[in-house]
Amino acid sequence: MKRILALGIALILLLAGCSANINDYRQQTPPLDIFQYFQGKTEAWGMGHGTGPQR
Repeated sequence: MKRILALGIALILLLAGCSANINDYRQQTPPLDIFQYFQGKTEAWGMGHGTGPQR
């Protein structure tokens, strides 16, 4: 019973930590402009995992 109670409390705390309101960040500066952020040369390293057919 203690294990279930501890798991339930942990789950509630985990979910409560994920509740952010987007309006809290609306007045942040500088504003995020996705199109300007990705302008220019973009490079990436690492492994890509696609959903295409496996070879």
